[in-house]
Amino acid sequence: MSTPTAGVAPPRGPQGPDGQGRPATASTASAGLEVVASPLGWFTVPTPDGPFTAILGGCDADAPVLASGWVDRPELLAVEVRRALAPLKAAKDPIVRQVSSTLAADAVEAYYGGDLAAIGRIVVIQAGEGFVIRARRAMRRIPPGQTWTYARLAAEAGNPKAARAAGTACSANPAALFVPCHRVLPASGRPGAFGYGPEVKVSLLAREAALLPPIPTFTEVRYTTEQIEAILDEMRGDH
Repeated sequence: MSTPTAGVAPPRGPQGPDGQGRPATASTASAGLEVVASPLGWFTVPTPDGPFTAILGGCDADAPVLASGWVDRPELLAVEVRRALAPLKAAKDPIVRQVSSTLAADAVEAYYGGDLAAIGRIVVIQAGEGFVIRARRAMRRIPPGQTWTYARLAAEAGNPKAARAAGTACSANPAALFVPCHRVLPASGRPGAFGYGPEVKVSLLAREAALLPPIPTFTEVRYTTEQIEAILDEMRGDH
């Protein structure tokens, strides 16, 4: 689960599937506040990687995603929700209601059903500014089946020297899967850290690689099942 640094920044408009957020004007700021002033919605759906829960900026079917991850109940995303809402100056403990049918839930099920692009069509509220918000927008531009290094993410976010900050943007990502930080790897090509466990990250990358034809590059790294298990065993032994 993410552990971002607390802070309050001017609100920004929701980020769409093209990764292009926009600075909030009076109208977009008000719209954002209206989204989070109403009861928030939440859902949990089963996936091969475990229960997946998301908290939405409202209870409508097309409500945008505020926070998400592989947990089985919404209260486990409370920290992410508070940090997502803080820049919008909304209530720290809003009312949250379970919703039964949403585009976001459908997108998660479609993703696991083979439509890897489905998660990119969902609006995500990305409140904030500066390098971190640029890095999270850039993550949404990583095509399914491909991976970037932290260095490349930093460059795509406008600061090639900020690889460490790019790693922080990934670890502090409140909207896992919808903002696909799992597609960002260390320069070694190994999975690296992931808030919901390395097994989930490896599973997501393996699923995406299996469903899309590989794109050959001079730096392409392939692992056998035995090698992946050896890497996971090594990572478990480090804790």
